[in-house]
Amino acid sequence: MNTKRHEAEEAQRGWSNSAELYFIEGLAQKKEGAGLLRGYLIGHAKRVHFGAIDAAATRELAQQLLANLEAEKAPFSVSMRFSKRAEVA
Repeated sequence: MNTKRHEAEEAQRGWSNSAELYFIEGLAQKKEGAGLLRGYLIGHAKRVHFGAIDAAATRELAQQLLANLEAEKAPFSVSMRFSKRAEVA
């Protein structure tokens, strides 16, 4: 199959880089976003054909959003609590 034609068909189906990035951002917005992003990253590692999708950019976005979600749910460390008090005082 012609590569340009194949990429054009993928774009019509929504398999474009921008559509994939939008999809990943949508996963992160869900209540169970961390789990969904973990699953996405597992699938991403097994994926062979990315077509017009930038594999590195989508992986990096998913990893960053997952790290953000995990940081939001992590309990504050003792040192963070003291540094917050110092800022207020």
